[in-house]
Amino acid sequence: MPAMTVVEVSVHLNTIPLDCIIPTAKTRLSFLPNPHPVAPKPEVTTDKHLDTPALCPPLICLRAEEIMNIVERYGSHERTTAAGEWLGRSSFTPCVQTHVAANRAIPMVLPAFPMKSNNRMDKVLGPLPDLGDELGLARLVNLCRDIKAIYPPGAVVVIVTDGICYNDLTGISDEEVWEYGNRLRKIAVEKGYACIRFHRIMNMLGLYPNAQISKSDYVQLCDASRFELHRRCGRPGFDVDQFLKNDEDYLRTYNGYDKFMKADLKFSPVTKDCTGPSQFKKRIKRIAKSMIIRGVVGQFECHLTAT
Repeated sequence: MPAMTVVEVSVHLNTIPLDCIIPTAKTRLSFLPNPHPVAPKPEVTTDKHLDTPALCPPLICLRAEEIMNIVERYGSHERTTAAGEWLGRSSFTPCVQTHVAANRAIPMVLPAFPMKSNNRMDKVLGPLPDLGDELGLARLVNLCRDIKAIYPPGAVVVIVTDGICYNDLTGISDEEVWEYGNRLRKIAVEKGYACIRFHRIMNMLGLYPNAQISKSDYVQLCDASRFELHRRCGRPGFDVDQFLKNDEDYLRTYNGYDKFMKADLKFSPVTKDCTGPSQFKKRIKRIAKSMIIRGVVGQFECHLTAT
């Protein structure tokens, strides 16, 4: 699920406190792609790496290419260039070059780990993180370690846990979303995953200032967070069907939602009143379109999107 915003991740890999990424004063969010342009702001950082001599441009380019090769190996990527090159390489390489030139850790953002599936019959065993989640975190850590092996400042991954953007659509309680996210953070701490950071929607919106939050405070802020997302970023009169006809990327996202929700919501309370397969399919498509409308696309400036 896409989710991005402006976050400063410019300090050294080993000095960022876990779960302590704080958004900049002006945060730009959008429920849809291509938000209105905002004048770029100069980056302000106190990274001690900036005091080190800059590498010469050829070495910067070479090191950035090596880093991009590692990132490419960790995913399945669309190849649409004439030479069959990964489509994201041309977009992300200048960003990586900027951080390499400043000798900074490479920041990446991943909108993921929202909650467990609501299908507790044939998909998951319960609402808490399981081995699959642990393996997912470990893979991200391996990505950061592989980058650090060739580039000492290393890399960090900011996981934006966006469960409350969608959980009410799928019949999962706010309490379950907090329990899942809280346990996931504990796993990262217990395993010493210092290159993994977490960020919540209420932090992005400025509704809660701290990285740690109690279950009661979290639950009290969930409705307000969803309301604020819609108030600040919704587009009145938005035609989701027309939008999907004109945006191939989001059409693929919608088709993915439609496919996975059919399995996730098979035993969900939001579909239990469906009288037959036809009504069930219509309900799933309606939920998938609602998820597209709520899709959060902000900007983590100068971050790689590790989806």
